[in-house]
Amino acid sequence: MSILKLDILKVLSNPRRRAFIKVLDGLGGEAHLKEVVRRVVKTEAKEPSSRGTKSVYISLIQNHIPVLERAGIVSYDEVSGTVKLQTLPRNVRLLIEVVEGRDISWSQCYIALGAVSIVLSMILGDLIALAISSCFTITAAIHFREVHYGLTIKKLLRHSRSS
Repeated sequence: MSILKLDILKVLSNPRRRAFIKVLDGLGGEAHLKEVVRRVVKTEAKEPSSRGTKSVYISLIQNHIPVLERAGIVSYDEVSGTVKLQTLPRNVRLLIEVVEGRDISWSQCYIALGAVSIVLSMILGDLIALAISSCFTITAAIHFREVHYGLTIKKLLRHSRSS
C-alpha cells in the first residue's frame, strides 16, 4: 500500500512515530532497531530506564513499525533487526518537522507575524490589510491549536453539539 493511499496525517500524528523517523533519518536512514530505540528513548525521557526502553521497543515492534511499513515509510528486516527509511516524499518531510527545546513552531511564528501585521494595519488605518492580517492570524491560531492540542474544527463542532 502506498503512502498516498493511507491517511498520512494520521500515520504521522503519533509523536513516537515522528521521533522514530527523525532518529532513523539522523542515523543515515538505516540502523539496527536497538540503536534507534535507544535514541528514541533519549528523546522521550530525561533519565532513560530499562522499563522505558522495553516499553518503547514493544510499542515500536507491535504497533508503530507495522503502521510505518504499511505506509511505505520504513522497512524492517526481522532477521537482521535493521530498520531502513524509505525515500520520503517532500510533503512527508515537511510534516515531521520537529521543534526542539525552546525553538518556536511555524504556527507560533505565523501567529506573531499576523499580530504584528494587525497592529501595523491598525496604525496605518488600512482596513483591507487589517482584514487579511486577521484572517491570516486566525488561521495560524487554528493550526497551532490543532497541532499542539489535537483539536480540530470537527471535534469542536461535535463537542458543542453534544453539550
